[in-house]
Formats: sequence, C-alpha cells, structure tokens
Amino acid sequence: AQNQVDQARQQVIAVREQGANALADFSYIVRQYGLFSYSGLSPAQVAVNNHMAFFAGQRPDSPPLWAEIQLTGWLYDGGVPMWMAYASGLAISMLFVFRIALSRMPFAGAVIFCINGIVIGASFTGPAFNTTMGLEYWLLVALLYGGARSVDAPR
Repeated sequence: AQNQVDQARQQVIAVREQGANALADFSYIVRQYGLFSYSGLSPAQVAVNNHMAFFAGQRPDSPPLWAEIQLTGWLYDGGVPMWMAYASGLAISMLFVFRIALSRMPFAGAVIFCINGIVIGASFTGPAFNTTMGLEYWLLVALLYGGARSVDAPR
C-alpha cells in the first residue's frame, strides 16, 4: 500500500513539474511579432480567427462590419430578437427605477432614472452599452434594487 502511495506521490510531483515548466516557458514571445506576441497563438491560429474584429487581417468572404451606434451593434450580434430582448430589458429596468422614484426612494430613484436615460440616449450616438456607461447603467439599477429591498426589509 505504501508503494502505491509513493507512486501516486511521484506522479503528482511529475505533473506539477510539467505544469511549472509549461508556465515558465515564455519562449513563444520571441517567436511572435506584433499585437499577438503575448497571446501564445501561432500565425495559423490567428489566420483561422482573423474574421473577428480584434484579429488582424481580412477574409474576402467575411467583410468587416461597422456599428456606428448601439442599435446596429445589437442587430449584428443577435438580429431582431436581440433588439427585442435588450429593449425589453431596458424598458423593464427603467420602469422599475421610475416606480422606485415615485414611491420608496424618490431622490435616488430620480437621479438614477435621469442618469440611465442619458445612457439610453447615448446609445443612439454610439455603442454606449459596450463601454463603462453600460456597466454603470446596470450597476445603478442593481444598487437601487438592493437599496429598495433593504428599505422594505423588516428590522
């Protein structure tokens, strides 16, 4: 039984050494050039994925897409169902914020309603929800939700 434990221990040590050696091998940085030097991707791997916006190069069968405003980006991402899903999420969240502004937390609700309205308006001028503005939108809704729940919680 002790022999089996020793063998298992040696296997674990060997796997750990292999992992440590693999993690310490940064020689691929020398073999790569340009933007993907730190990714460890080979030129062939980059070529396979070059149809994506963040990879260099273009494929003739996959022309680049340009989304000037958020609505176009959502259309590219998921078509009309994406438009409907995101519009529903925005409408529901703004309705929630509006209801909180009219009842339990008028000041916080009104401020968040105005800020989030600005973010929605900005989505007609650029990809607002792909930036920190979109993150702030959903963060403010979540904070208001948590605040409203704590106001309603029994003490």
